[in-house]
Amino acid sequence: MEKLLQITAAKTFGHGKPLFIFVRSTRDSCRVDRWDMASDEENALYFESGPCEATFHIEDSTRSLFVVGTTKVKAISLDDGRLLFEEAFPMGLVEQTAGVLTRRWNDYWPDMAVDATLGIKAVGYTADGDLEFVANTTGPADGWYSYLFVQSDDGWQLTDEKTCHRFEGSCRFAGLSGREIGGRDTRYAVWHPNVRLNPHFAEKHTLSDSEQSVDGPYWNGSVRFVFDDVEATIFHDAQEGEHCDGDCIFARTIGLAIDDREVELISDYAFEHWIVGPYFLIQPTRTEPFRLIDLR
Repeated sequence: MEKLLQITAAKTFGHGKPLFIFVRSTRDSCRVDRWDMASDEENALYFESGPCEATFHIEDSTRSLFVVGTTKVKAISLDDGRLLFEEAFPMGLVEQTAGVLTRRWNDYWPDMAVDATLGIKAVGYTADGDLEFVANTTGPADGWYSYLFVQSDDGWQLTDEKTCHRFEGSCRFAGLSGREIGGRDTRYAVWHPNVRLNPHFAEKHTLSDSEQSVDGPYWNGSVRFVFDDVEATIFHDAQEGEHCDGDCIFARTIGLAIDDREVELISDYAFEHWIVGPYFLIQPTRTEPFRLIDLR
């Protein structure tokens, strides 16, 4: 079974009970759909007229969808679509923080007169269950500035900040639980060590130069999955990129072989992919539809 999905972004989680969350954005509508693969049921979690202006984030521990606007956040249950809460961001505190950054910039670059504007980048929970969010801006220099705000019994507080050059690597705050739909998430990638958590995982194999086909694509690894009557092997060429934030591994090419058939080239420059249970979701390039392949 294979489907072509005309979607804007996707997120997956749950090796035992896999779930896909899809964002579909057009000129006329914005919607977030939940597809439970075990029951093959699709349900709408969120809908609004016009293209998507909010960003969407998944919080695993509470199974929540965060709809993040410019001034407020909504939390929606991934299980039944209920509105869990709606909370305004402390925009006065955010603007005050931006003002401090503006003064710092103007002291350092007095001839530029640039105003800092902070936008909401991420939302999640602390280890104690307090709501938190990250606001950041890209500065006039070659870097960005991030601020972590936490809601406690005393109200919203600025608790941490980071200044990062774009070549420094990760500028994330440790422990932030939310993950943006459409943001890079490699935990379900074919080359990631977590692929062993998939209940159908059989083995990983590193391919040497002597195992390469003369005429075919280059692969440096493969992962084999076993189902009741089928074996599926995914081949990949995993490379490490430069000048990226955090995890820099990506899959340049990806191929698929079912049983003893020839390897089908799925993508010669894979944009995003996930393997959850028996399902393989891949966007071959940034402009192509997602392909959803049932490996069984």
